[in-house]
Amino acid sequence: MSQAVPFGGKDLRLLRKSSAADDNPTFLCTVTTKDLTKTWEYDYATVPDCDSPDALPARRSIKKMSAWSVNASGIADAKSYRELDAAAEADTPMFVRILVARPAAAGGGHWDGAVWFENLKIESQDMGVVKFSAQLRGEGPLAWTNATP
Repeated sequence: MSQAVPFGGKDLRLLRKSSAADDNPTFLCTVTTKDLTKTWEYDYATVPDCDSPDALPARRSIKKMSAWSVNASGIADAKSYRELDAAAEADTPMFVRILVARPAAAGGGHWDGAVWFENLKIESQDMGVVKFSAQLRGEGPLAWTNATP
């Protein structure tokens, strides 16, 4: 019997790139929770059956747009947080890599893309550890590259 092989969260990593062409990105080690969401938008038409005018029309959909976003949160190391804050304030997008740190045969590889910060939050509850969270809006395509075998 074949079974899926789950992988741990440490193998899903968010990295920051200095440019789109940067192939040696920096691991954002303060990010402990992350997610990638891909969405699609459709336009649709109600299409009658030309051979049977009395039949109920059917809906036909056409994909018209794709989008993606990243949410991240973690421990707010003061220096790292200032770097994220500067990226959020910048007039240019930040380039990221979302790494699936597994061998190619196990589905490993990475997505590369540019993001804009939609929000960046820093907080501490009940005098505890300072944490941050960020919502990032994807800009343009999100390209997948398989891991090198």
